[in-house]
Amino acid sequence: MKANRTRPPYITFLRGCILSLLTVCFSWSIQAEGNIEGVIELPKPRGGTAASQRYKADKALPPPPPLAAVWIEGDFGDSKASGKTASLPQKGFQFERSLLVVQAGTAVTFPNHDEDYHSVFSYSKTREFDLGRYRKSEKPPEIVFDTPGEVKLYCEIH
Repeated sequence: MKANRTRPPYITFLRGCILSLLTVCFSWSIQAEGNIEGVIELPKPRGGTAASQRYKADKALPPPPPLAAVWIEGDFGDSKASGKTASLPQKGFQFERSLLVVQAGTAVTFPNHDEDYHSVFSYSKTREFDLGRYRKSEKPPEIVFDTPGEVKLYCEIH
């Protein structure tokens, strides 16, 4: 005959808490592994924009080389980047980089490092905005990019 031992209730409670805690810890540490392979053909670098060639040819820097970004879409839990900021300055009548990848929820600033005005705007469905004209000494507002997707940037001046 087996002895009939009963556990005190607090032992059963603690055992349940430990199992729950382990389950939570394991769910946080699960990572997917895999490879992404492919070829990205970048466009050939082009000369300065028509506006910079026409109005600011003596001040315009050559445009930055073309870049590409690859991202994975899916539900990865809370992927918002609230509180994070990034910067895309303008210098020599060009955006400093031709590509800036940010996480949804990131605020982006567009500082002007030229002596002339700049005017950053976008008509993209993902995020439409217009900062208006501002000088080097003026700080334009931060733009928060809440929705994932491509946003094409323009400047009225170049």
